[in-house]
Amino acid sequence: ACGFIMNRTITKSERLAAKFEAEAETNVLPWGASVYQPFDIIVNATSLSLHGVLPPIERGAVRPASICYDLMYGADTDIFTSWARGAGAARVSDGLGMLVEQAAEAFYLWHGVRPATGPVIQELRESF
Repeated sequence: ACGFIMNRTITKSERLAAKFEAEAETNVLPWGASVYQPFDIIVNATSLSLHGVLPPIERGAVRPASICYDLMYGADTDIFTSWARGAGAARVSDGLGMLVEQAAEAFYLWHGVRPATGPVIQELRESF
C-alpha cells in the first residue's frame, strides 16, 4: 500500500508519515503540490471547509471508484464534498457520522447502552 500526506506544515506531514513507515510507503507532499494520479481514498482533514475554501487538490485526483471524506460537517461546509461529487467520486461523506458514532461509543462506555445513531444523524442533518 502507498499513501500520500499533504499538510500546510511539511514537518507535521513528515512526523505523521514516520508513524506509518512500517505499514505502508507514505510520501510527503508540499502544500499545493500537483499530483497527476487518481487516489482510492481522499481525506480532507483541514478546517478549510469551515471557511468555504477548497484544499489545493486537482480534479484528476478523483477517479470513479474514489472515496472522498471531509472531517467537517454542517450547513456551510460542503465545498469539499460538492467538489468531490462533481469530480465523479463513487462515495462522498462528511464528518457528521463520525461525530455521532464517537459520542455513541462514549455513551456506551459510560452507560453500557448503545444508542441508535441513525435517527440522531438524520435529525442533525435536517437541522442544517
